[in-house]
Amino acid sequence: MQVRHPCDVLVIGGGGAALRAVIAAKEVVSDVVVCCKGEAGRSGSTMYAGCSMIAALPTDPPEAVQSHFKDTMAVGKFLNEEALVEELVTHAGVEIPRLEGFGVKLHIKKGDFLLGKGPDAVLPSGVEPDYAGYDFAVRGLALTQPLALEAARRGVEILNQVAVIRLVLSHGEVFGALGVDLATGEVLLFPAKAVVLASGGGGWLYAQTSNSPDLTGDSFTLALEAGATLRDMEFVEFNPCRLLYPDMPTNLPPDLFSYGGVLRNAEGERFILNHNPKGEEASFREEMPRLLAREVEEGRGVRGGVWLDATTVPPEVWEDRYPFLYAALRQHGVDPQKEFLVFGVRANLFAGGVKVGIRGRTELPGLFAAGEAVGGVHGAKRFGGNSVAHAIVSGALVGREAAEEAKGPRRVPDLSRTPVPRFVERASAIRIPDIEGELRRVMWEDVGLIRSANSLGLALEKIQSCRKALAECDLSSRQEHIRALTLHSMLLTAEGVTRSALFRRESRGPHYRDDFPTQERAWLGSVGVRQSPSGLDVAFTAKEKRES
Repeated sequence: MQVRHPCDVLVIGGGGAALRAVIAAKEVVSDVVVCCKGEAGRSGSTMYAGCSMIAALPTDPPEAVQSHFKDTMAVGKFLNEEALVEELVTHAGVEIPRLEGFGVKLHIKKGDFLLGKGPDAVLPSGVEPDYAGYDFAVRGLALTQPLALEAARRGVEILNQVAVIRLVLSHGEVFGALGVDLATGEVLLFPAKAVVLASGGGGWLYAQTSNSPDLTGDSFTLALEAGATLRDMEFVEFNPCRLLYPDMPTNLPPDLFSYGGVLRNAEGERFILNHNPKGEEASFREEMPRLLAREVEEGRGVRGGVWLDATTVPPEVWEDRYPFLYAALRQHGVDPQKEFLVFGVRANLFAGGVKVGIRGRTELPGLFAAGEAVGGVHGAKRFGGNSVAHAIVSGALVGREAAEEAKGPRRVPDLSRTPVPRFVERASAIRIPDIEGELRRVMWEDVGLIRSANSLGLALEKIQSCRKALAECDLSSRQEHIRALTLHSMLLTAEGVTRSALFRRESRGPHYRDDFPTQERAWLGSVGVRQSPSGLDVAFTAKEKRES
């Protein structure tokens, strides 16, 4: 094991939240390190996101902040932690424009991109990077790459291809982490005065996802095994806007429906109208993912999805609002004004995550969380435009807070005797890719868009079978050992999601129980998950009534 010199702040991740956190931390302390499983600036979900951020800018009416707050709470089914929402909506208008100082070119558009809003509504603004020069499928690089360059310019130590596998504690406080160099297999000990979890969500747990393979629930597992609580893990968002044809994996803007786009099954039928006569736009938030999935399951799908008929969307919408998307579609040989696209459902975002207070403080001294690793701000479902906005705002606030913590009286103890995972070679016919594939299939089929006590109980049995197989699988190389550590993380996160979904006996937001299909007032609160010697413990905490 290589024991590194203690740093002030260690940030785990490589996407928007992690990079914004290290830049903020570097403004306060001198020794800041970021560890990324892949390549910082080209990892996580931000690079694949559309990066439209909602923010009440100084030029917006003062009421825009309250509008942002109310919409976030309503879409989140009022499970959101109000203090976290207030932190987001009050700081977004300051922190998001600051991106320009880090080399990110921004465009501002008014809030009429938000669904269901009339022309006279008082709305916050929409802000997005300038995507010119970036492939549309990875246009989020317009945000993350400048941040990575800025972090390097400021002297942040960027360690790519390093997977953090465990947090290091002393007397209940976090003082660093253990990592593995993915190229050499060497175990690295990172002593730190403060640690920030910012490695995103766990979309890769699902067989069908818009996330990249590095989104394996690492922050969730690290927090659980250190003794922290996860909350709201049952709320996995399934995005019905995934473009399946032409072959340029990306999410399409949902407001295409407000400009005339409609869905059709293989028979050409607008199946949404059979369930909601108000149409696609009114169905988008709740019903559409399940309705679309049922069409595919019952044999009326097209290439794993359904047709998106956007031929009546006015040409000026394509040319003025979505020039990059329109150009990308034309480059792939499809003119959406003349022919149909294929639209499908994919696991997209975890609304739940590590339980935190303001500025990302967890229950454990020395441990913070930012971005999609955090639970509580989105409630049951995120409000459109809040995902990347929260990554940037929380990254900035948490990075500063962790750095201030590091400036205080905390001293890193001697960690040189920290136990290290041993690599033991083992021959077996059981292969890790097969176990991972089975887990992802189980999560998609049994813990996906439509759940029940039966499907969730079956999923828990299958997860345990996968865990047993992992204990007996082939470990013929150090790389296989590292993959086994990642699969361990996926299994623990999958169990947390499944137990939370089984515990919440109602339907709310993207969590839909076939056996409990209605939303119930008694379940207005948070399902928490903690690790104990006997396994994962799940408990419900009713939401306290907010003082008016």
